[in-house]
Amino acid sequence: MTSITKTNNLTSSNSVSSPKAAPGTESSKVSAIASQLYRGPGSTTLPGMTNIYYSPMNLYEGLKALFTAYSIGDNQGVVENGIRVLQAPSGFTNAAISSAFNIANAGVYLKLFDHPSVPILLTATSPLAKAATIIGFFICFFELILEAYGLIRVKNFLERNYPFELDGLKEAVANEDPKLRQMKFFRSLDKNFKDSIPDEIIDKLSKKIKSIERKGYVNEEKFLKSLNEVAETIQINVYQSRLTKLQNRYFQISPEKMKEINEYVKNKLSHLTKKEQNERIDKIIETRLERKVSKLTRQIHPWLVTRIEQSIPTLLEDLENDNPITRRDACKKAEELFTNIKIQSQKKELLHGIGLTAVALTFAGLIATCILCPVLVSIVLLLVGGGVAVVRGLVYEGAMDSEGWNFSVKACFPEAIRGILFGDTADTLVNP
Repeated sequence: MTSITKTNNLTSSNSVSSPKAAPGTESSKVSAIASQLYRGPGSTTLPGMTNIYYSPMNLYEGLKALFTAYSIGDNQGVVENGIRVLQAPSGFTNAAISSAFNIANAGVYLKLFDHPSVPILLTATSPLAKAATIIGFFICFFELILEAYGLIRVKNFLERNYPFELDGLKEAVANEDPKLRQMKFFRSLDKNFKDSIPDEIIDKLSKKIKSIERKGYVNEEKFLKSLNEVAETIQINVYQSRLTKLQNRYFQISPEKMKEINEYVKNKLSHLTKKEQNERIDKIIETRLERKVSKLTRQIHPWLVTRIEQSIPTLLEDLENDNPITRRDACKKAEELFTNIKIQSQKKELLHGIGLTAVALTFAGLIATCILCPVLVSIVLLLVGGGVAVVRGLVYEGAMDSEGWNFSVKACFPEAIRGILFGDTADTLVNP
């Protein structure tokens, strides 16, 4: 949407003054919290022999992350890592049984085991095979919960933080039919931006809508005048509101919460010295900020968390600048920032969609095994499910730490192999 002239330097009624930055909100601190957060394995965890190697690692990392999340009151982290911890023993047991089953089959094939009862124990209906299948269902069930929980969470995050209302307005302006463009534009303003536009302009817009309904459309010159009248005001107020909410939601402690913390320390910890009370206040603030940053990092990854935290103060200042060029430049940068938030969220949605597909295919393969479908059907379903899980891992490694829809092939390789293939182990972020 083109901004031409500023008609009013107003702030949305939803915008609030940013509170003074609390201790611990420095960029280096935020970057450290974001980069150290355990976000789980990139690929989907499915039944298989490789879990002999991966399950102990997932259990160890999951336990560490679970205790950290519990210590800071991070409920999302507790749920997510708690499920991983519950899943890990199932993965290891399934891998051990599957390995024993396959080794025994190989022994029979090579005629290393010649006891008559051995082949019977290795059929698809044997207790060993049934145990592996049942445990496989548990692994898939846990993974289904993780993927569905992650998908719902990222959808809610995007809906809560991205200014979709501006997209709707731009879409209305881009309509080629003059009459339809004008109607959609004025209706979008009336529906989504009442808090971002002065009352006198709202009154004029209501009259124009009635005029369109009566006459079919208004004069194009008058329409462009209305567009110029409100375009920059809308952009500034929407971006101010959204940026301030992001700042308050993930990087700051509100004055109300600060008051609660001070009262808690004063009333419950009155036996401490003043210095000890201040230290306790700083610790509580640091813990709450760590919880906020952790929640954000799970949605959009560390590199964008750091960029948002570093960008917000400057953008909010420039959006209020008296220089129209500075304001327009700030609007452009804010749009780029929110576009990155949207794309990162969409990539997470894609990841969870791929993961759910892998789980569904593996579920189908296990069911086919239980109902004694042809062996080839079960094998194909399980192999395709495993392949889709690998694709999820590649997308995770190659896309999530890249800006926009870029994909880094280099990032898909382990660091040691990356150094051999590409000659360096430099940061894999694409176009940071």
